[in-house]
Order: sequence, then C-alpha cells, then structure tokens
Amino acid sequence: MSAGGLNEGRLGALKDLGDFGMAHGTTALSRLLGAEISFGRARVIRKGTGSFPAAPLASGMILIAMALGGEGKGTVFIVLSAASTRHLLAHLCPSAEEDVLRSEHGVSAIKEAANIAICAYLNALGETTGMTLLAAPPELALRPKSLACLLYGTEVVSLHSSFYTTGSGCGAVRGDLYFLPDKPFLEKLLLTSTPQV
Repeated sequence: MSAGGLNEGRLGALKDLGDFGMAHGTTALSRLLGAEISFGRARVIRKGTGSFPAAPLASGMILIAMALGGEGKGTVFIVLSAASTRHLLAHLCPSAEEDVLRSEHGVSAIKEAANIAICAYLNALGETTGMTLLAAPPELALRPKSLACLLYGTEVVSLHSSFYTTGSGCGAVRGDLYFLPDKPFLEKLLLTSTPQV
C-alpha cells in the first residue's frame, strides 16, 4: 500500500484504529498519573505526499521510541516538549529535584510512562486485528535531531494523535504519539474491521 493509495474509506478506518488505540493508551496513562487525559482525533500523515513533518524538533523536546515486533513491524514514538516533560515528572516523581530528567530515576520514570501508554495502545490494536504485537524496550532521546531521521523507506504512512491532561494540579502535560507501521503491517491493518471507540 503506497502512501498515495489511501482512499477516504481507508483513511477513516486508520483514524478509527488510532482513536481506539489512544482511548486505551490515555486510560492507562491517566491511571498512572492520577489525572484525566483527553486526546484529539487521529490524523493520517503521508510522507509520500510531502505532508510529513521533516523539520528538526524544537530545542528541549524529548522523544521516546519503541520498535514493534511480532506479527506487525514498525515504530511508535511519543514526543514531549520540555515543559510537558517537567510536568510529567512532577506527577511521576513529586519529591524529586528539578533536574530529575538527567538522573537515572527520571529517565526510567519517563520510559516507564511511555511504555505503559504505548503498550496499552498496541494491545488495543492487537485486540482489534487479532494479531500479536510485541514492543522492544523504550529508547529515550533527549536531543532528537528530526522526525524524518526516524523513518525508513521512501513512503511512510503515520498515525498521529495528540493528548493532554485536564484539570491537573502539576501543570499540563501535552504530547504527540506517532504510530508508523511498515507496509505489510499497514496492509494487514486495512483488512481489519473498523473498531468503535
């Protein structure tokens, strides 16, 4: 399936899959943080159409990536701003010092939060598709150069979802999740029925 070969029906099905995954991912993260988390409607980004963001990430942003295995290959990653990272750590490590992200404890806390959210997202997709999806341990980059450097192949279809805390006393946490299935996995996803969120 090429990046340009998605009709409106297929685009809608992919967005529904993304929303189904995010409903589970944000619920898991909400339980961890003890804060309500909402998410926006998923959108499909097609690198082949020139709409995939290739600009370097802003200074201070971090990226947590997890490679997929099992019956579906690809990558899932979460991008957080510097402010959202601080606020997330305030939830996870309320008694820690301000530079906790530079400590092993802070890095582990961020990775674990991402692992919980991403695994819940993937479990939901696996439940919908009937596939066994596995994820490698999360990798954290404090100075990611570019979103484009994480991609492979000439045409990439990505599902992008934004999430944010509401009514939090530790400051707002806003982030972006990108799900990048490889072409065989994308074709499998498009053969599944559309879930209802």
